[in-house]
Amino acid sequence: MTHIRIYKELRKVIAGCLAVMLLPLLTACEHKDLCYDHSHTTPLEVVFDWTEAPDANPATMSLYLYPEDGSEPMRYEFTKREGGTIVVPEGMYDAICVNSDKETHRIVNKSRMETFEVTTGDTRSLRGALATRSETAPKARGAEEERNVMEPEALWSDHAERLNIHPETGVSRIVLTPKPRVNHCSVEIRNVENLRHVSAISASITGMAGGWLAGIDELTDEKVTIPFEVRANEDKTMLTGDLSFFGHCPKVDGTHKLMVYALMSDGRTYYFEEDVTDQLHDPAQDPTHLVIILDKLPLPKPITGGGGLQPTVKDWQEIHINLPMN
Repeated sequence: MTHIRIYKELRKVIAGCLAVMLLPLLTACEHKDLCYDHSHTTPLEVVFDWTEAPDANPATMSLYLYPEDGSEPMRYEFTKREGGTIVVPEGMYDAICVNSDKETHRIVNKSRMETFEVTTGDTRSLRGALATRSETAPKARGAEEERNVMEPEALWSDHAERLNIHPETGVSRIVLTPKPRVNHCSVEIRNVENLRHVSAISASITGMAGGWLAGIDELTDEKVTIPFEVRANEDKTMLTGDLSFFGHCPKVDGTHKLMVYALMSDGRTYYFEEDVTDQLHDPAQDPTHLVIILDKLPLPKPITGGGGLQPTVKDWQEIHINLPMN
């Protein structure tokens, strides 16, 4: 009997110890369960209003939400032009939307809304058949340090600030109105001499804005050179070309040079430099579609016969236009 009583007492002691040891674990589990009972996310309807760009038809749109506490932005992708419904953590946000369907676009410095930039990648300084001669082609005076970049494709963006996303005290629906952010320029060079003897030709414009700050609706400070293709008309008397750009003169008015590069049938290479600043800055022009018109480009006649040394690819010669004296 004594042994039985000691065994029962020992069981009580062991049970009490186990209860003391398990109590914190049981309490922690109960607390964790209570936390998961309260949801901190909410459905959010995102609407893209295209009244400012009715013809836009992007394949995809991206929404970036910037938390008020400064933590990393959250990105959401939409495959429908009109938007859709997503689930987001409740809180206060700033927002940016941009189309995300263009291969030439690069998004950089996106950790903060005010530095969010859409730009384009580097490219060769010459286009088309002249691209392989880009390394030796002279750059415009004053633009030697500018990057040569690809033309931007269509960009639409909008932003909003201090969105209180909460089902009870805030909003459960946001509307963003994307606007076109890329402009266009047409170039026309009339009375081009000896154009029928050109084997390849290319052009570029300097001093253009390098990107678009979608969170504050401003151009970036960087100035870049944009190469573009030009083509001859049927009569071989005129060159025309088109290019797209974010804008000219980022924040301070600058100089813009139009460069034309030509490879003639005899292998000689020539370049022509013209200041087109006044035309680009003309307040009478439509800033979304600028027009540059030049009159006269005297390409030299090719050398025929006679043999002799042929010029190398480094022999770029500048074309000068002698203006008549008044």
